[in-house]
Amino acid sequence: MFMNKALLSTSEQPANNESTMRCYFIPYAGHSYKTTSNVFPQPTQSRSCVGVLLTALLLIFAPTLNAQVKVQGTLTDSSNGKPVAFATVGLYHLSNTEKPLQNIFSSRKGEYEFTRVAQGTYVIIATSAGYAEKETQVTVDSTPLNVAPVTLAAFINEMTAVKVTAAMRKPLIEQEDEKLIFNAEADPSLEGLTAIDVLRKTPFLSVDGDGQLSMNGKTSFKVLLNGKETAMFSRNVSEALKSFPASMIKSVEVITNPSAKYDGEGVGGIINIVTQKKVAGYNGNLGLSATTLNSTSVNSSLNVKYGKFGLSGYYSAGISRSPVSYGFSETESLNPVAYYKRISNSENRNKSFYNFGSIELSMDIDSLNTLSTYFNLNGWNGRGNRQSWIEVIAPDQVSTHTDQLDNNSRYRMPSYSGGSDYVHKSGRTAGKEIAFKIYLDHSMDINHATAFQEIGGIDRFIRNDNESPGNSATFETNFIQPFTKGRKLEAGLKFIHRDAESDYTSLLKFNESDEYFEDKSNTNNFHYNQQVYSAYATYSFKWKDISFKVGSRVEQTHVEGIFINTGTRVRQDYLSWLPNLFVSKKVKKIHTFTLAFGRRLRRPYIWDLNPFVSNIDSLNIRYGNPDLGPEMTNTG
Repeated sequence: MFMNKALLSTSEQPANNESTMRCYFIPYAGHSYKTTSNVFPQPTQSRSCVGVLLTALLLIFAPTLNAQVKVQGTLTDSSNGKPVAFATVGLYHLSNTEKPLQNIFSSRKGEYEFTRVAQGTYVIIATSAGYAEKETQVTVDSTPLNVAPVTLAAFINEMTAVKVTAAMRKPLIEQEDEKLIFNAEADPSLEGLTAIDVLRKTPFLSVDGDGQLSMNGKTSFKVLLNGKETAMFSRNVSEALKSFPASMIKSVEVITNPSAKYDGEGVGGIINIVTQKKVAGYNGNLGLSATTLNSTSVNSSLNVKYGKFGLSGYYSAGISRSPVSYGFSETESLNPVAYYKRISNSENRNKSFYNFGSIELSMDIDSLNTLSTYFNLNGWNGRGNRQSWIEVIAPDQVSTHTDQLDNNSRYRMPSYSGGSDYVHKSGRTAGKEIAFKIYLDHSMDINHATAFQEIGGIDRFIRNDNESPGNSATFETNFIQPFTKGRKLEAGLKFIHRDAESDYTSLLKFNESDEYFEDKSNTNNFHYNQQVYSAYATYSFKWKDISFKVGSRVEQTHVEGIFINTGTRVRQDYLSWLPNLFVSKKVKKIHTFTLAFGRRLRRPYIWDLNPFVSNIDSLNIRYGNPDLGPEMTNTG
């Protein structure tokens, strides 16, 4: 929402008693419209200028003033007259009740409101768990419309519920076992937007002004694409989501307490983005987006389905210039021997170019067997600048000195990944299947940084070069066996191998005209590999109207590493048991009560284990502990 400003400027009056007047209409967003009017008589100058501005405003906003009104109403339970909260309410054209024009939720009081509705005849369709779908036809004219209260009837019995639910339109929000599902394809307001906008509307997720994502206030979660990890979301998930078109997303699954089927890592939970399924024929899109925060991107997608074969591809590239950010901190020493107080100010600038691409080829061998192969590429290039000024107040609280830090960095982070999935479904038992998956990934981090430091009156010129290649391979198999009365067994095995290296060289000089020499105290090299062997099993069943899902996952981790500069070797072997329980109960057929418990872990990263002392900044020293074990978290 933008606030608009009007700016008037008047030139000096010419000799012929006529003035040239220019009236500018400048919206706050930075877009500009200009109306120029010449030969206005001097006495009516101000009123004419106002008239020009009003005319410009009417021309600009005329399309939005064409009798667009509000349509509002309430939903109530037919049996007791109480409001029906959080129902999905859709507004449809009378001629097309398949695709909604707007889709919203009713409030806690059962109220709903559609805005900017043009004149015409529409159908309002309300759906909610435990109720039959209700259609209401309305006619909208030039005045706001208050629709008569809509009553929803609860299902008579469980059999009726099954039949009616099958015919219902898909609601915006669904609860399925431990997953909360946001059906993005059912929300027309997302058309032309990106994945970050989809997640902004998804329950349990929040996105701040910089596009940073969190789940229930936590940032330690995993983002999957169609149930698989991808390098696209492992580097800078915010930028990746900003370039991923919403039109490709079928739904978003939010799992705050993942079952034993999922890897133990990811304390905050799992976000699984499910893309649209391929249908017969072909479709594609090309999009260009730009924001007022100096970010521009282009994205494209293509889906083709012909007979047994399907092909889907996606590519996006963009440039992001982050707004200048400022930092401030003030630290007061509890034991003022070295200093009494430290005041820090910083200024950050960043610019990056990124591109993501993927292509997948699938083949339906027959009605029971499917094979798919995919390839992904991702790349980041950018540079940044950070300037810091640190004022240090001595213990006597009188004398001070200021340290200055100026850091410039350039980085390149290309990565490539690919894999193949094979799924076999049973021809005798519906829902029974076995799947095999393989996934390979290669990445490279290349960083070059230069820094100038003035600390304690001593100048230091520093150059750091770092190359860090990484590889991983994943092999996985999953099995599903359904039984009668809604019981189901799931089990699987998984193996992950990760290998990483780092060659970090630090160069130093004390005068700008000198040659750099190697600073061995800050040069670091290491080699690291990790293997994770895991097995899991879950069992789902019902007892009366209560659903249970119990599971157990076991992960064996083996770590080996050598830190060349310190000569330290790391070797760790540990077994992690990760139990899981999920219980849900329907209350009055329209509410669901859930109870969940799970155990998650966070393995220490390589920099957590590295004993090398990084003291390139004398005011901040960092080093790791080679004996550090995994962090276990119980969630519920």
